[in-house]
Amino acid sequence: MFAWVRLPDGYGAFRLLPHAVAHGVAYMPGVPFFAGAVDPPTLRLSFSTHAPRDIEGWLSGLAEVFRHHLR
Repeated sequence: MFAWVRLPDGYGAFRLLPHAVAHGVAYMPGVPFFAGAVDPPTLRLSFSTHAPRDIEGWLSGLAEVFRHHLR
């Protein structure tokens, strides 16, 4: 149902989220899911309600955001 992603150190999932949404992609930053110390570079991807053909396009959009902003 979910895949966890950890961005490189120094990047925060909350900071990249508006850029992802601008590309038609959304994810959930991982911070709210930690009971103890948080890990800001984490994010959660949900695949449970999407058709496989939609997931491919969604991941392409997310990859573009990462290529552009994770330098």
